[in-house]
Amino acid sequence: MNKTRIETTGRAADYLWRQRAGVDPQLPDEWWQALNSSSDALAEQRTLRIATRDTVTITQAGITEAISSAFTGSFDTVVERWAPAHADLNWANMTGPTFCLFDWEDWGNAPRGLDAASLWGNSLAVPGLADRVRQSGVATSRAGTAS
Repeated sequence: MNKTRIETTGRAADYLWRQRAGVDPQLPDEWWQALNSSSDALAEQRTLRIATRDTVTITQAGITEAISSAFTGSFDTVVERWAPAHADLNWANMTGPTFCLFDWEDWGNAPRGLDAASLWGNSLAVPGLADRVRQSGVATSRAGTAS
């Protein structure tokens, strides 16, 4: 697999391709700062809207069912804190080198940390990028912690 740097064009599809191809888009520090600022601003909002995943409402019952179907044993699946989230945070929904986040139809209150965990999970194919997501602050912002 070719690990050479690919010039950032700003097309969302390019980010998705890079991530799947194992290539780090090498985004500038300003991009990461804009992502963090946007995450913090979203976390400060108040809404009665409930987030969706692919237009299916996120519920406590759905979370419990998903965890129970994936793991055996007894787990406390109660979501202690719901917070505003984009709810579809992944590389296909952002641009660069200038930061822009789009595709907001799923946004609303969701389990705290959903956005951070989603972006981190979508970065695991590129270990350096996954590390940068964790170090960037988005994974430790008021929106939650990816651990």
